[in-house]
Amino acid sequence: MKYPEGTPECGLQRLALKYGGAAAVLVANNTVVQIAAMVIVSAVLAAIPGGNMLLDAGTNAGFLFIMLLNEVVAYTVPLVTLYALFYRELRSAKMTADPPEMRYHRFFGDTALLYVGGAFAASCVGIATNFVSALLNRLLGIPETQTAFSGMMPQNLFCYISFEIILCVVGPVCEELLFRHILLRPMRRYGDMTAALVTALLFGLSHFNFDQFLYTFAFGFFLAVITLRSGTVIPAMICHFINNFITTVQVYRPESLGYAPLDSFLNSLSDILSLCGAIVMLAGIPVLIVSAVVRLFKLKNRSGIPAAKQFAIVLSDPLLLFSVILALVIAFSNLYYTQ
Repeated sequence: MKYPEGTPECGLQRLALKYGGAAAVLVANNTVVQIAAMVIVSAVLAAIPGGNMLLDAGTNAGFLFIMLLNEVVAYTVPLVTLYALFYRELRSAKMTADPPEMRYHRFFGDTALLYVGGAFAASCVGIATNFVSALLNRLLGIPETQTAFSGMMPQNLFCYISFEIILCVVGPVCEELLFRHILLRPMRRYGDMTAALVTALLFGLSHFNFDQFLYTFAFGFFLAVITLRSGTVIPAMICHFINNFITTVQVYRPESLGYAPLDSFLNSLSDILSLCGAIVMLAGIPVLIVSAVVRLFKLKNRSGIPAAKQFAIVLSDPLLLFSVILALVIAFSNLYYTQ
């Protein structure tokens, strides 16, 4: 449907074209650019004496090089391309009209609440995803899903520290700049809810893994709300760091790092984090849900178009719709592969 010139719907439809381009860039980056870059780098290193050592994840240097290479390849093209694509909108978009004291209050008042609410929502949909995966395993006899990064598990203290820094600092900073800065701000001039939903959708799809899609969609939505409420991307970066740190401590930590005191500390920390998660899930959820919902109702609609219609207009863009479907197909195909 084509809306009349000069109407908010027409402006939103035009902006949706750029989000379709953004989605296409994310798909192409995952399916073509990253693979091509890795092939080129491998070929160059193979031609250099001793270069293949950097592609051996079994060594400290190789582990660090491959992890950094994965991060650089994953984020460079989307950050540069999408910043150029939305340059005009970013220059004209204002993140918030709130006075500094209100932004300060929301930074410290809403962030923790919305983070816990988002972690709870993401955990619930994550459990649902695991249930679906287990059901498909039984019905179709498909091999069990590998844990993300299982092929790059850290083996010693150096690798583990490198793993923590890259996944907990480099990843969150790049992803928050990409999704909660470059992609969130232009859509906000029409409505906060639509901006949060669209960026959460692209954030979930960008992981190209069915097990992670629903979890990252839910968590990404709350990170967007945190950014909208605080007026800055920094609290979302902090929340993203905390989330990744908890995951790496509980899931990706080796059985032993070779230092008994450190192993004991990390085991205790993992137990404490599990206990805190259980307490929040059992005791604090009702209050958190009510409080978080109140914050969601305070999101602004600046265009007068109902939020559901805004989201429908954006999602009806042919390029965006095609990219979403293709990303879901890739995500589902990546769900199962042999150990």
